[in-house]
Amino acid sequence: MKTTSVKISGNTFEGKRTKISGPKETDAKGEYIIIVDSTSTGDIIVQNIDMREWNGGLIRSDGGKSVILQDSLLAGGGTIIHNTDGILNIQSDEFIGDGLNVPIDPFIFATKGSVNINNSLFKKGSFKGDRNGCIVCCGTVTQCTIDECEFIENKFNVGSAAALITTPTCIQMIIKGTASKRTTFSGLDIKNPISGHFIKTVSSKVSISYTDFADSIFTGQGNAITINEQQASELSLIWCNFTNLRTNSEGQMSSCIHSILSSENGFQFNAEYCIFSDCRYSGLSQVSGNAITIQSQSSDRSSVRTIRFTECIVTNNRGNGYRGAIVVDVGSKCTINVIDNFFNENSGIEANDIWIRSTNSQNELNISNFNTSYSESVQSHIRTVNGGQESIYNLNHFPGVIFVSNKTISETRDGSRDKPYLNIKDSISKLNYTSKPTNMPRTIYILDEIWDEYLSLVSQTTPLHIKSGLNDDSNGIRRKVTWITTSSIAYTILLNSVDITLENIQFNFTLIGGALRPFNRFIHTSENTTGKSNNFTIISCIFNGLGIQGNKFDWSVVGYFT
Repeated sequence: MKTTSVKISGNTFEGKRTKISGPKETDAKGEYIIIVDSTSTGDIIVQNIDMREWNGGLIRSDGGKSVILQDSLLAGGGTIIHNTDGILNIQSDEFIGDGLNVPIDPFIFATKGSVNINNSLFKKGSFKGDRNGCIVCCGTVTQCTIDECEFIENKFNVGSAAALITTPTCIQMIIKGTASKRTTFSGLDIKNPISGHFIKTVSSKVSISYTDFADSIFTGQGNAITINEQQASELSLIWCNFTNLRTNSEGQMSSCIHSILSSENGFQFNAEYCIFSDCRYSGLSQVSGNAITIQSQSSDRSSVRTIRFTECIVTNNRGNGYRGAIVVDVGSKCTINVIDNFFNENSGIEANDIWIRSTNSQNELNISNFNTSYSESVQSHIRTVNGGQESIYNLNHFPGVIFVSNKTISETRDGSRDKPYLNIKDSISKLNYTSKPTNMPRTIYILDEIWDEYLSLVSQTTPLHIKSGLNDDSNGIRRKVTWITTSSIAYTILLNSVDITLENIQFNFTLIGGALRPFNRFIHTSENTTGKSNNFTIISCIFNGLGIQGNKFDWSVVGYFT
């Protein structure tokens, strides 16, 4: 038996990698630099390798206690085959494909053992087929952990995924990051829609935390996460962000999560502190939810079935069919709790926020399951269906969000969408709320196309977000509010002691009797040592001057920061 540990390394002291190359691009296909045979029981350590000019793979392990690959750069597919009960550890490596038009084999293909991947990059790979993707676990693999990794600029065709688990023996799938370094999955441009998935799994225990899924267009049955589990299952999502995920195909179930679970064996679906925002459907028809779909077959068997959303933010998710943000279609009795969540600007035909079909009676499923959550979506917010019986529930206005508009109303203004306040200045003090979700930024939405106001010495102890509340244009892009001031003032906004974000706003100068308004600059942050702005973020804003021959002004934005 071969029990000796083996280490293959570049020059770690000088930071140089050992280069591996072949004489021709076509040479070495299907061959491997390192082969660990089935009689080996030692540890294999490979580090500081540069494999960009070799058409074969790097490691094929049919034995060994563990295989560790670290600090290496590897180009092309078929890099690693792990076919042993030992552990595969990938640490701080870069896997780079051959471009979007050249399909390749998986970067990592595991049939046995467990897989741990940390702080690694997977990019520019093109994959297709049911056993293909960046990371594929099949056979008798028992666990897959992905920690602080990036999956960017990859093309996943039908059946493939960034992380693909095809075997129920892989009981646990863990994808995680930290608050300071999150795992990220992002897609391509509009010309390269994804018909595969970021995650596709049949694992019975799926835990995803501190992970971002962003900026992708899906087609066919593609989406961010697909789970098909017919055993007793647990799915946990904590501090995850799903942002700007769009679909363009008929019959698409959901752009963020589509989970098919077993009522017969039971399931637990739990989402905490997650954000689902700007996920849209742009096809001709849609049969189900736009952001999240949870499905299972009917069963009379007594099993644990729970669905729980806690302190999640679900905003601006739009479908072109029956439902808006969340669909629960379980066909059996199920404990459902939606606790301290915030819904806003979601859109669907039958219900804008949540649509539920189950066999729960009204005593088991009613407004008490939702009444600590809030919604600023157009009503109706929630619809429940049990056979021929339907119920509609609408949620309360969220005190952490205020709408402003100059439109005339006869009722008392309370800052809601239907009864907005008249200006921003008087609204800010009303945002000192304690309602959950506490991770929702205090937000002011401007509902008018043209907004005339100046803000002086804005002071806020918590982060403040001021953004356009206008509808999207025909391309699904949020229309910008035009912000002006007709007052004789040096600035439009003067900031003092505030963390502020401005989003989807166009700032314009105006001429009043030949005088420039504002006459100096759009935004100024105070330079007083006792009142410096802490943080200032600008997202998708425009600052317009008056042309080359127009009036002169000092600056668009002036900032003083600690």
